[in-house]
Amino acid sequence: MKRIWIVAGVFMLVSSMGVMLGDTSLAQEKAKKDPVRFTVVNTFEPGFPGIEKAQLIKFEMDPGAAVKEFKVGSTEILWVTKGAFTYKYGDRVAEKKTGESWLHQEGIVLYVSNKGKGGAILRGIQFLKKK
Repeated sequence: MKRIWIVAGVFMLVSSMGVMLGDTSLAQEKAKKDPVRFTVVNTFEPGFPGIEKAQLIKFEMDPGAAVKEFKVGSTEILWVTKGAFTYKYGDRVAEKKTGESWLHQEGIVLYVSNKGKGGAILRGIQFLKKK
């Protein structure tokens, strides 16, 4: 009888380990499947008139990923830290490569993609207006 309880205990332990590890790998797999990732790294008060807060951001795109007809919600200063991004503003196309920086005005509509073979990352500061 003792042997049955030991076998049952080991079975339950192994099964629960599989579930825990399975959940972790599923979460990691889901995160990897999202080809576009946006993260607010930090938020602070910049002390500018009319600006409630500023936030440091990180934006990542996998190769071949794209975001179509995105309306920029706040003025932002951006710079590429890895790879390259292709922006389309109406009929105008601009490629932004590692080390380049630029400004987006609030309200501009754009299309952004990563046409490269590797991941692309940009950092930025968004200035959020007071409501």
